[in-house]
Amino acid sequence: MLSLLSSLMSNKKEGKSVAAYMDRVKSLVDDLSLIGHPLNDAQITAHTLNGLKDEFKELTAAVRVRDIPISFEDLYDKLNDEELTQNHGESKEEDTRVITTSTISANPINLATINIIKIGNSHRMVEVLVSRIPILPHILGI
Repeated sequence: MLSLLSSLMSNKKEGKSVAAYMDRVKSLVDDLSLIGHPLNDAQITAHTLNGLKDEFKELTAAVRVRDIPISFEDLYDKLNDEELTQNHGESKEEDTRVITTSTISANPINLATINIIKIGNSHRMVEVLVSRIPILPHILGI
């Protein structure tokens, strides 16, 4: 746990895109949560803002004075928008990433995997994979 927390505290944006930086923050926060040490929005925001340089100082100041902590998703969107503004509308790298993958089953034979992709500031369900898994009825006990 201390290693993950130390990694989160020392994580810096330094030359990375907002997407790459925030993905690293999210990964560390998720790992901490998995081992039973979840962080609240205020803690996540504090660690995230501490890793930013002066290029985000106005946004950092505005977020720090909020009465209600900002969600991770909203902070990501604001940082991404600020990065786009600083780069005159050009993203450092394409911001397309899978944010949710779900596997659903209507019955034991048909499975569907749905990938929700974040593209810029919008979420799109862009991929649905349906597969048939041949399972013998006697194995399932039917």
